Amino acid sequence: MTMTSYKSSKPEKPNPAQIGSEGSSRTKPVTFADLKDAVAAAPDLPRGTRVNILRAVDLVARQMGAAGLAGAVDIARIEKRFRKVTPATLGFSSPKSLSSMMSNFRRALRTAGIEVMPGKSRKPLSPAWAELRERAGPSALWPAVSRFAHWASEHGHAPTDVTDGHVERFLQLVRDTSLKQHADKARRKLVAGWLSAQAKIPGWPSQTLTMPAPGRAVSSPAWSAYPASLEAEAQAFVERGTGTDSWLSLDDDDVRPVEELSPKTRANYLGTLRRAAGEFVAAGVPADQLKGLADLCRPDRVREVLERVGKRLNQRQGSSIGQMAVVLLCAGRAAKLADEDLRRLAHLEKQVRAKRQMGERTHQRLTAMSDDHTLRALINLPARLMREAERRGEVDIRSARLVRCALYLQILLDTGLRSGNVVGLDLERHVVRTTAGGLTVMISGAELKNGQEVVADLRPETVRMLQVYVDRYRCVHAGKAVTSWLFPREDGSNWTTMAANTTLQDVTGKVLGVAVNPHLVRSLILEILERMHPGALALGRDVLGHKSIATTEAHYARRLPARARQRHQCTLDAFVRGGR
Repeated sequence: MTMTSYKSSKPEKPNPAQIGSEGSSRTKPVTFADLKDAVAAAPDLPRGTRVNILRAVDLVARQMGAAGLAGAVDIARIEKRFRKVTPATLGFSSPKSLSSMMSNFRRALRTAGIEVMPGKSRKPLSPAWAELRERAGPSALWPAVSRFAHWASEHGHAPTDVTDGHVERFLQLVRDTSLKQHADKARRKLVAGWLSAQAKIPGWPSQTLTMPAPGRAVSSPAWSAYPASLEAEAQAFVERGTGTDSWLSLDDDDVRPVEELSPKTRANYLGTLRRAAGEFVAAGVPADQLKGLADLCRPDRVREVLERVGKRLNQRQGSSIGQMAVVLLCAGRAAKLADEDLRRLAHLEKQVRAKRQMGERTHQRLTAMSDDHTLRALINLPARLMREAERRGEVDIRSARLVRCALYLQILLDTGLRSGNVVGLDLERHVVRTTAGGLTVMISGAELKNGQEVVADLRPETVRMLQVYVDRYRCVHAGKAVTSWLFPREDGSNWTTMAANTTLQDVTGKVLGVAVNPHLVRSLILEILERMHPGALALGRDVLGHKSIATTEAHYARRLPARARQRHQCTLDAFVRGGR
């Protein structure tokens, strides 16, 4: 049995950038260089405006890959790339600057004859739509349907004539021409706004638009949504202790004793089982039919859900889909499914199992940052942020954010910890002052992903930075909350992993030109260790907290050929200079 491909079988629509004025296909796609030529040849453009448009084309071309100006203009790909870009990543000081740049790029596309949806509709509303706009008043519901209303007005579609077909034609236009909207999200927003307006705005047209089926489980329902026996079996599954039972083994001939799961892993496994149940319900399985693990682990259901999750996330292996497959396989063994069912589950798990290697995006970012200048700039960035905060001369939210980011990055570099463990540091439980005046981070194995405890001394400069942060800036984030979190928030909770990740990427993107996330920091630590101590990956294993050196070697294997060639080139240079 083989899983079906996740790639859609629908024929791809032609890219607007590859369509001629008569609708015939061009012999070659429009490139960014073609855009610049069109802008340079356009009459009546003020000099300053022309310069800004050309700069926008250059910037977008650089962001889209090494091909630069020779690369093809693909609007859908550009929209996807810039969906996750922050202003600081591109060197802008504000969202307004990024918006202005994208507006100039849209103008370049139009100048080259490529249809592109403007950032803001310039077409007036028809009288019928204008009347609905008046009835909506200051309601927050109108923005959800505003762009569609302007499109419908332009094409002569009255509000009372709107059907699902009109919505689909509008969304196809979004897919083909919009640099600002994600079509799938735009559909849900539009239909939800339309249905809400029917209920809240008098005189809104009565025809119903169809809400698309969820691409994912709308939520992960609480265990109470299912028979009580399902939660009971799930709890028993994750709480099994050590012994000779091999229910966690992925290999049938592996009967080594299984270590007790850490609290964090138990929580992750329970969450995965609950998400799987939600996916089954979203796929049409009645909740009351999920009475136990055996119902969750039926191979036909597991296959369908893995394909749903894979299509939604556009992935074939690893990450969420790999996690769900391995947990369901283990749960199937705990539920003592028939041998044939277990064989099929094992086959599915093998197909989606994550490759034990550095991910493609991490590899690309690591390659982009592998020069000594950028690495030193990253290591020196915390001190630079501290100096910038001190230059402000006052303790306010802006300076406090700078110091918090500086300390966060400094601890990541010092300890090699994962982001969740750094933002979860507690001054009373995890930070110990030594007799010599230093500070040591101590975290028990139960709080870590792989159960390996951490004991990490902080460098003297990190100790000084932490002390300054605690004495002067921490109170800005804590407000009136009384808490021992190192990175507190005003509601008494700790700084979230997502917020810390976003802040770090935003700051490093602005200063270094490369958005650095916490996971990349761990890879950079390994890069620096291997560079300074060639072949000593065991050091990296201990710093990063891997249980096995095999994990470290598998992760770093993609970097070894590049490192070998760098040393080869250094050897050539030394030989030319007369060395041995």
